[in-house]
Amino acid sequence: MRDGLIFVKETSELLREALEKLRESCGVKELPSPYLEIPQESRHGDLSTNVALHIAKQTNLAPLKIAEDIAGFIAPSPIFSRIEVASPGFINFFFKEEIFYPIIEQIIKEGSSYGCSSSGKGKKVLLEFVSANPTGPLTVAHGRHAAVGDSLARLLTATGYTVVKEYYYNDSGRQMELLGRSLLAHYKELRGERADFPEDGYRGEYLKELARKISELDCEDISFFSSFAEESIFTGIKRDLSEFGVDFSGWVKEGNLHKNGIVDRIIEKLKERGGTYEKEGALWLKSSSFGDEKDRVIRRRSGELTYLAPDIAYHCQKYQRGFDLLIDIFGPDHHGYSPRLRAALAALGYDREKLKIIIVQLVSLYRGKEKIPMSTRKGDFITLRHLLDEVGKDVARFFFLMRKTDSHLGFDIELAKKESLENPVYYIQYAHARSASIMRFAQQMNLFDKDAKLSFLKEKEEIAIMKKLAQFPDTIADSIKNLEPQILAVYLQDLVKAFHSYYNHFRVINPHRPQLSGARLKLVRAVRIVIANGLNLLGI
Repeated sequence: MRDGLIFVKETSELLREALEKLRESCGVKELPSPYLEIPQESRHGDLSTNVALHIAKQTNLAPLKIAEDIAGFIAPSPIFSRIEVASPGFINFFFKEEIFYPIIEQIIKEGSSYGCSSSGKGKKVLLEFVSANPTGPLTVAHGRHAAVGDSLARLLTATGYTVVKEYYYNDSGRQMELLGRSLLAHYKELRGERADFPEDGYRGEYLKELARKISELDCEDISFFSSFAEESIFTGIKRDLSEFGVDFSGWVKEGNLHKNGIVDRIIEKLKERGGTYEKEGALWLKSSSFGDEKDRVIRRRSGELTYLAPDIAYHCQKYQRGFDLLIDIFGPDHHGYSPRLRAALAALGYDREKLKIIIVQLVSLYRGKEKIPMSTRKGDFITLRHLLDEVGKDVARFFFLMRKTDSHLGFDIELAKKESLENPVYYIQYAHARSASIMRFAQQMNLFDKDAKLSFLKEKEEIAIMKKLAQFPDTIADSIKNLEPQILAVYLQDLVKAFHSYYNHFRVINPHRPQLSGARLKLVRAVRIVIANGLNLLGI
């Protein structure tokens, strides 16, 4: 947990001091880091640590006894209402209610900056995501990649990192030739000529539309059809991403890596370092020597390079540009690809720990309980463009972020279109609108919160909301640590659930109790700020 809040930092310091006393009394040689986390259930405290369980592994003492000793060594502090030890060896910290009041003042003072930090200042991150080849429009799966990548970039930027976002794609080779031949076949078909459609060619209405645009031309040059299709499709990809709220710092073409000789130079470097060998006329990477399950072909007997070769070259360029962290966002079809890429980088002497690879699972579309069949081979699929037209950018982004990246996502279009509390996006945005409405009504009643005393907030629901608001900076830190925007999406759902419940049970504005009303207005203002900040970090 990030030591951003005063009481979190103080708890960490007190725990460290207690562990040092334990070392002296019990002779513990190595002390683990006193990691603190927020328990899922409030009955387990505001912060909790399992440090005693880790210490028990290197001693013959029972973890519960160790936890009791640590708790006994913790110096008294005015921030705690109590400290409890729970089986099998947890230490739970309960804070006094009044320590949360300053957090509300802090939120109101910092406004849109609340939750931001400088923890990543001076560090550069290269984030590669989407990277779909221009052989067709973006799918809903690409939309999920875009939402995850862009939200991660926003989170990293908010905590001081310098983030560069790149889109890498193949603009050459067999795939682009196949695209050109597919367009040529559609073109001939449209002109009433005999068309030999490639066996693995690209079908779909989008290519027929492109064929209509050039149907008056007299041309059979494959390079023209490939180039025209690539440029037209990629223009559409850029437009869709822009309307989805996603932009990139740079667009990297694989073809340029070949033209500039970068791929050839990297292969030579691998040879010089003994990272390759020749077998049966092909060039192999010794990837099994660097953690992969087997060796991989870089260049086939025909002399044709595999797609691994330019990918290695591109990643070497990333390292050479001086980034502190490299993040790739891939689809599930790349799950086995990660070890071979890491192996190649290790063979070249690069620190492969700098490269973080996120595998984002697939998306299934539903209309209620009915699953929508999709076949990209036949060209029958709902594109990201279709989804945006039907449900809108904000809803699509949040639905893409609601599940962990390593979980399959079921996207219910009918639910996404509902303007009801069943829809999680509407539920959150309604909380923001409700808080704004409360503030406007307060002004009409000449009730203001500027000099209100937060000590009037005594209800357990009010304390619970304040605690949740205090967790916002740490939620951002956890989202970055785990490279998982879903953590923030879940946090916002929990916050607004608590807020809606509070609103339904208590009157915020009571003209007969101006001091209590002022305190509650401050709480509402803070909720509104955090919701807005959280949604902004998700690109909503």
